[in-house]
Amino acid sequence: MSRFGFTEIDEPVKVGAVFENMKVRPRWFIWRKSKYNLKKITYNWVDFDGNTKILCFSVWDGKNLYEISFNLRLVSWKLTKVYLE
Repeated sequence: MSRFGFTEIDEPVKVGAVFENMKVRPRWFIWRKSKYNLKKITYNWVDFDGNTKILCFSVWDGKNLYEISFNLRLVSWKLTKVYLE
């Protein structure tokens, strides 16, 4: 049985995403000078910071699971958590 531990990150990242049919699909992100190509969006949800809508994604690169978020007001991405196997 696989267990994951997570680390809070909360750092800005650059994200390559497809915006189509009123949906956002992250494809890759760059964090600390490394590029992570995403194989799957495992879950997505909407959060709020006051009145600001935050689009949240759980994404997998084939090795680790990450949580990234897109702040619609600031038009910016963050890596919020990393789940390491």
